[in-house]
Amino acid sequence: MAESITTVIELLRSKDKAEQLRGFGEAERYLDSALVDAEAIPELVDAIVPALSNSNPKFVQEALGLLIALVEVMGEDLAPYTGGVWSPLVDKLGDSKNAIRERAVDLAVALATLVVPAAQALERIRPAWEHKNWRARESSLLWLGRVLASQDSPSAVGFPLKGLLPHLVKPLEDREPPVREAATLAIEQMLRHQGDPLINELNRSQVRPNVLKPLLVRLGAETPAAAPQSGGFSARNGGLHSSSGLSHGSADGGSSPAQSPGRRSCVSDPAAAPHRPASARSHDAAAVGGGGASSRRPASPAQRAPSSARGPPPGAFGTSGAEALVEIEEVPPVAVYSDRELGVEMTAIHEQLKHADDWAVRSTALRRLHSLVLGGACDFDSFAGHLKTMKDALVAQLAELRSSLVRDACAALGAAAEKMRESFEPFCIDFVPPMLKQTTVTIQVIREASNLGLRTLLVYATPAKVTPRLLVALADRSSSLRKNAIEYVRLLLEATPVHSEGERCPLEKHADALATALKAALTDAIAEVRATARLSFWAYHRHFPSRTARLLPTLDASTHKLVLEEQASYAARVERGEIAQISGNVHALGELVALMKAPERRAEVGAHADKTVALVLERLSDAHYRVVHAALTCTCTLAATFPNALEPSLERLLPQLLIRTQETRDTVRAVAHAALQAVQAAFSPETLLPVLLRIVDVPTPRVRASALQLLAAAAASAQPYLSTPSHMRACVAKTHPHLADKNADLRRATLAALHALHETAPAVFVTQLLRQLAGTQVGANHRDALLKLQKMALCAPADAAVWVAHFEHALEAILRAMQATDEKIRELSMACMKDLLRSQAKRFKAFTEHVLLRLLAAGRDASRDVAAAAEDALELLLSLSDAHRCMAVLVPVVMKEATPTLQMAVRLQSKLVPRFSQLQLLAILPQVLPPLFEAFKNPNADVRKAVVFCLVDMYMVLGEQLTPHLAVLSTSQLKLVTIYINRTAKARADRDASSPEGAASALAYSNGSPKPSQPNGMLLRNEVC
Repeated sequence: MAESITTVIELLRSKDKAEQLRGFGEAERYLDSALVDAEAIPELVDAIVPALSNSNPKFVQEALGLLIALVEVMGEDLAPYTGGVWSPLVDKLGDSKNAIRERAVDLAVALATLVVPAAQALERIRPAWEHKNWRARESSLLWLGRVLASQDSPSAVGFPLKGLLPHLVKPLEDREPPVREAATLAIEQMLRHQGDPLINELNRSQVRPNVLKPLLVRLGAETPAAAPQSGGFSARNGGLHSSSGLSHGSADGGSSPAQSPGRRSCVSDPAAAPHRPASARSHDAAAVGGGGASSRRPASPAQRAPSSARGPPPGAFGTSGAEALVEIEEVPPVAVYSDRELGVEMTAIHEQLKHADDWAVRSTALRRLHSLVLGGACDFDSFAGHLKTMKDALVAQLAELRSSLVRDACAALGAAAEKMRESFEPFCIDFVPPMLKQTTVTIQVIREASNLGLRTLLVYATPAKVTPRLLVALADRSSSLRKNAIEYVRLLLEATPVHSEGERCPLEKHADALATALKAALTDAIAEVRATARLSFWAYHRHFPSRTARLLPTLDASTHKLVLEEQASYAARVERGEIAQISGNVHALGELVALMKAPERRAEVGAHADKTVALVLERLSDAHYRVVHAALTCTCTLAATFPNALEPSLERLLPQLLIRTQETRDTVRAVAHAALQAVQAAFSPETLLPVLLRIVDVPTPRVRASALQLLAAAAASAQPYLSTPSHMRACVAKTHPHLADKNADLRRATLAALHALHETAPAVFVTQLLRQLAGTQVGANHRDALLKLQKMALCAPADAAVWVAHFEHALEAILRAMQATDEKIRELSMACMKDLLRSQAKRFKAFTEHVLLRLLAAGRDASRDVAAAAEDALELLLSLSDAHRCMAVLVPVVMKEATPTLQMAVRLQSKLVPRFSQLQLLAILPQVLPPLFEAFKNPNADVRKAVVFCLVDMYMVLGEQLTPHLAVLSTSQLKLVTIYINRTAKARADRDASSPEGAASALAYSNGSPKPSQPNGMLLRNEVC
């Protein structure tokens, strides 16, 4: 046995507390730096285990950390010596201190995944599921979930999953919410391995419905109005995090990098963080909550590249911020594809953030929010509204004293700020104050997370409105807060773009307050504050040179000298930072292109293709043309080599490419067109067209016009896609409204796109035109659609499929066009209606009443041509329709309407009368005559004349059978009717006599055949005549 380990064991067994604590430190250094003597392990374990039962939590924490380190070193070789560990370990799962429970879970997971068979570990842990201490129940269930999450298949878990569910069902109804949540998370992981059979087993279980239903919703077996989506686990703070189905470990599911021989990481990947002493690493893992068995992929070329498109100022995130970032576990991006889906997600997150008594649920919600942000949720217009709704809940998490919640909240909001940029500024007024307050707390994780989050907000959102808050902090009595505040002021000044002459700087309204605060900070009692204030002075100078010129002479001589000395170094620093950043970005993108072009290294990029795409998208919005040029070149290569990775981001990529095609620099414009061509070549029209249709909704006319031009180009090769009516309908519906836009280029692009759609699939397009008339559109669009519809009515066969499917749409579209404000449109719609009546007479039967009333209304048109065309269409409709149905419509019209509709309706009744037989007409007289008699009293002579003609037509059908019904007429009215009956009879007799048929009739009359009878009242006709 080596002498060093002997000394360590003696120290661990010492009764002196100080020596024992020193023994823990020496043991960790021994395991971290030397070859371990396997023969010494049994004694070392025996020396450590008693500390697990120590009443001093510090000893317990150290013992757990040391055992985890042993697991990393020994792996399966430690198995024979773990028998005495399990009993005290199970006790520690229920410890009252959260940090100890978390470390105990870490150790239990490490033992189950790296040392002993998982089935053996399960037998050791299982009793804790029914422990009287609820914390032990919670921790043991968390352990199960993490073990399940660490494996990719049921066979790799190490113990049979069948039979576990009954043990997890009982905790679902535990009186403690954390236990219920832990059981739910474990069941989620079982679902990942077992799938639908688990759902079936749950449905057969004895779980109460009010418990089962929310569980099924969470598992995705039911979908409520706002159900949170859950997936796999991530270990953090000894707990579990739902992370969209990814197994425990790295966010992207990758394997851990190679490790030194004999060591397997079960807590954290040392390669992912700067080197620190082992004791510090153990302490930080406990404080930050780095969970067990995590692994990360090696950094990809995209990850190694600079991270900001606009470019944070040099030193923007600081040393401490960088360390905090390393400790924040990655979360996987989660994509949503509609505003509705985003609303469901955000509502669920908001509800979870309200769980005041359950921090684990809130932590899960924050990480879900972070995942949505990374997945592109910020690109939806509705995202800002949802974020505003949950603003108060997020502020509460930022003000928490639980480190994991603060860290998760800062990470999520920082990511949102980076994605939304200036759009995030309105939220900063609420989020900055709690972050600022937390930067001076004693808990390191909270302090560093808040510092990093605040820096991120200042750099990416440049929230000028928070300046007063920062200046108040700069005058605070706390030196720590003043040091932080002056640094934040510097960041804000450097991150805010410098505006040219004549433009108003966002900081303008705070310029005087900033000058006063900087002058005070330049003479602060703390040297660090004074040094940063000098840098801030020259950052302020970039925005307000005239004010600094006035301020400089007011400084005392010593301060004045130091400020001037800082000027040259500051200018050089800024220039170096900007040049280095541009060069670094260009170099990184060039390296990516080289890797993708080299077949033997292409897989290196392929493993991180999603990150590469994210980097390219970010660089496309860079302010420097060299960076944009490099990003466009990278896009060409990406489209050719990894189109599948590029496809989910097309909606974000295409607008950027379209904008860049209009760059003033020829080189950028040319490569942008090349990138567009590469994208067109890489993706089918079925993929591109739906994306282009979504892009035409963006607020920028230039982008919309370019998108429509690209749509026109893509349509030529999209005939199979556009032949589907639903696809053509979407294209026409999204395209034609832009004909009304005030931007001439956009209108031209819209016409070109519509023409391309028509040329590609004319039959399906002449169909979607019907929908063009369904809303209020510009005249040119209406005329074009009506002319094409009229042509279709004249040319398309009556039994064509388009009529079967869309006659009703065509009819309603024409009827709506009859109400257009443009007289020419109304006149054209009447012509179109008549052609449609002639070609589709049978189909009008189902709409007789509706069309008749709409045409009667059109008969009142102020334009004589339109009114006359409406009457022609009415007569044509009556000639094609059932007389009874038409008369039933006209009777109420005659009863209620005034001229000119009344006059037209009576004339139409006259047209209908000859189509009735005597019996049919006699049957409807009681309904038809009273309104006619009332109209006979109308002061308008044309109306009275129309009534007379209608009565005459009735007499021509009924003869003397009408006479009794005319008794209600006055003498003068009866005389008038008699006159027109005689005239009509004479005219018909003369016409008949001039024809062969008429001559035969006259001969019959001369031989004694009876003539048509006349009413008795008509004997007055001789007197009148």
